[in-house]
Amino acid sequence: MLGYASLWLLARRDPPATNPVLLAAERIDLRVLAPNAFYAPFDLQVLERAVHDGVCSLGAAEGIQLSFAFEVLSPVIAGIPLPAGATLLNELGCRGSLNSDQCRRA
Repeated sequence: MLGYASLWLLARRDPPATNPVLLAAERIDLRVLAPNAFYAPFDLQVLERAVHDGVCSLGAAEGIQLSFAFEVLSPVIAGIPLPAGATLLNELGCRGSLNSDQCRRA
């Protein structure tokens, strides 16, 4: 993900002839989405803060807003079978932070 963000920043500096609209974004939020069980064995708060601070500084140097975070997917979609249709889409929009069990809509 950080590699893709780096490529995006390079493309902004030297845009292709087609100049895609994506390169005009003024804010990019880098997110790792996974179920809580994936994160459970790890203490990721220090890493999350360090990466966030680094990408914020990089973004500021490039005149844009960058952020980074690990987000927890809804437990409804962490198991098998996955819900279908509208339920799945609704639950994909419900994310929490590593430090909270609260769902917030993306």
